[in-house]
Amino acid sequence: MESPGRLLSRSRLLLAGVAVLLVAVALYALIVLIPGLGDDGDQAGTPASASTATATPAVSSAGLAGSIAVLAHQGGWEDGYPLETLPALVAAAESGATVETDVHWTSDGVAILVHDERTTAASEAGPDHPMVCQGGPYTVSKTSWDVLRTRCRTLASASKDGRTYAIPTLNAALKKIAAIPDAQIVVEMKPEHPSDAQIREYLATIAKYKLAGRTISSSFYPDALAKIKALAAQDQLPLRFLLMMRPIPGQNLPTPDELSDQGLWGVALRTDIVTRSNISSLHAKKLAVVVWTANTVEQWNAAKQAEADLVLTDKPNAYRAWLP
Repeated sequence: MESPGRLLSRSRLLLAGVAVLLVAVALYALIVLIPGLGDDGDQAGTPASASTATATPAVSSAGLAGSIAVLAHQGGWEDGYPLETLPALVAAAESGATVETDVHWTSDGVAILVHDERTTAASEAGPDHPMVCQGGPYTVSKTSWDVLRTRCRTLASASKDGRTYAIPTLNAALKKIAAIPDAQIVVEMKPEHPSDAQIREYLATIAKYKLAGRTISSSFYPDALAKIKALAAQDQLPLRFLLMMRPIPGQNLPTPDELSDQGLWGVALRTDIVTRSNISSLHAKKLAVVVWTANTVEQWNAAKQAEADLVLTDKPNAYRAWLP
């Protein structure tokens, strides 16, 4: 049994330990639990309320573009092939760019890749429009595939190898793209009022080559995109949808709220309507923003400063080399 003196010493030690613990708890409360105290900024004179205020986070576009780095307009022309020909599209896709092309239908229902409904006149041909048709120009929707296939060739001067190339079909192009691992493609529906038969062929060709997950369907016409979207949903094809936008005299551009209800992946803005405010409001609706057609460093800088996600360009290699 312990002596009274020893018990008293043990009690004093216990009380001293409790006192030290209480002091430590008090200091913890002062430094950690009371907002702002102990903060370097507060010691420098920042009001405590400022150190505890919650800032509204800015909307970020990170991830909206997915794995796409650049869109090659009609395949681009840097690899020495005429725009919107099979070798141009393939070369761009093999370089890692996402290729962009345009689809029209002939009078006998063949889906072909040409930029405009009217083929280029010989007097207007050049690097931007290298396809020339003997006896033309022709209106694609009023001309048979046999005529266009046999009479239309690119300028020899538009090709690094001096060869001329025919108009490609949608089927041939998607077959080539599908064979390139991870290659993606934007297929612009050119007709303003595509028929159900045209849309079903468009979708069937994409499905045939198992490209739904690698294809973006684009158009200048919201109604055309809506029809494609509805029929793609029936076929369970997970396409992304891109609305092309440009100023039209007498018409207002759709608002971000209106665009957010259209099931779009993104919006493509012509270079003359690109502003940071426009892009910020579209990002707020979780829409990717593409700038088209941007071919100069000045245009690339403007797109970057406005925080666009992507550019559509005839010079995909130069653009990627310019990127930080």
